[in-house]
Amino acid sequence: MKSTLKLKIIIFITFCMVTFVACRDDVSNESPALPSISSNTVSNDVQSDFVFILNNAGTEYGISAKENIKLKGEITIPAIYNAKPVTKIFNFTGQQEITRVVMSDNIREIDAGAFLYCTNLESIIFSNNLEIIDKSAFYTTGLISVTIPASVTTIGYMAFGNCNNLIDIEIFANEVNIGKEAFQACTKLTG
Repeated sequence: MKSTLKLKIIIFITFCMVTFVACRDDVSNESPALPSISSNTVSNDVQSDFVFILNNAGTEYGISAKENIKLKGEITIPAIYNAKPVTKIFNFTGQQEITRVVMSDNIREIDAGAFLYCTNLESIIFSNNLEIIDKSAFYTTGLISVTIPASVTTIGYMAFGNCNNLIDIEIFANEVNIGKEAFQACTKLTG
């Protein structure tokens, strides 16, 4: 009796493990938006300060600052890399010497914390096709004025939190989901 119960438990556990692995593989195949870093994502050309991350579907890139590189002044987010669109900004966190960002109209999403602690970032030109500004994307930056294009549908939690120099925000979107405390501690904003 005990050996039959042990055998049933072992069979059940094995079934669960096989099912879990099969389900996990199915989910990962259905998620083309997750970043996948391959060995040829780092450029050796003019854009060598950036890392380009190809999505799982192989159809578009995201962009980050290359590790251990200090970017200065104005940066321009390219529209295309390796003949594919650059659609997402991942990580420029702590790049304190960036003063201005200009993004191409291919950018649709700015990831959580993308420009976190870029304290000298005063100006940004958003993509006209931008849809998502994720949580804390510009937390503690030096932004002075921001114009949110009509294409934006989501401004995440604390997206512009603690931007102490922010004095003006224009939002052209008709329907936008603005997260809690999106403009928290922006002491110079008046409304």
